[in-house]
Amino acid sequence: MTCIKTFDFSDLSTIEINAEMEGFQPRFDNTLALTAYQQQTLILTREGQVIILNCRLQECLNRFRRENGICRHELNAYYSMAHCQTQAIISGHYRLVPTHGASNHQVVYYMAHHLDTYSYSRKLNRLLIILKGRVNLYQLRVDASFSSFGRILTAADQVANLQLANIEDAMWRMGIYREHNGLRPASGTYLSHQQGLALHQRILANYAVAVTNEAFLAAFGELPGADFRRRLSSVIGYPGMPAKKDEKVIKQCSTD
Repeated sequence: MTCIKTFDFSDLSTIEINAEMEGFQPRFDNTLALTAYQQQTLILTREGQVIILNCRLQECLNRFRRENGICRHELNAYYSMAHCQTQAIISGHYRLVPTHGASNHQVVYYMAHHLDTYSYSRKLNRLLIILKGRVNLYQLRVDASFSSFGRILTAADQVANLQLANIEDAMWRMGIYREHNGLRPASGTYLSHQQGLALHQRILANYAVAVTNEAFLAAFGELPGADFRRRLSSVIGYPGMPAKKDEKVIKQCSTD
């Protein structure tokens, strides 16, 4: 019989710690949620165990990106199309999504691909997130805005869809896409291929622009001017994201 166990992530002192260790490796398939715990990281596993990892949350997240081959600049390129400054860590269907902005000390990162449902309790004045473990369900109480939570989750799903669409188009272009049951999918038209190619080109352009902007900002303390952006777009051969529009995002990412 499936049961539901509750963890109050708005008051970490109420959570029983099962182990404190150095070597645990959080992955998309073994972890449900992470949050800062003093100078360490608290992790809820899919088995419902609570582990304290002896490193700061940001260090844990940076290592998580590296170990899963996720490039921050590439995510910036996708997020420039989702119009959301609060970024998740996304690899297609796998999505590690924050409940707040990264600077909020109460931010909880949860695995959205294990999300069952979420709601807001007026009685508790808390957001309730239910995640699917290997056997049981786990309810997280989080001090977060219902509307902001939904907005961040929606943007993460949009980025995931863009990644998957880009991969599907690449498979078509490389001749390795297989049609299932002899049916030609809706994406197998000339027009959809052209749209897929345009998406791929835009992502590459946004990636190049984001990397260049961050390097320019680090070297000169400001973003490049309009003339440099025009020259960069000409070299790329495809228009990237407007630098001024994403100035806050770029500056925030450069300080992470």
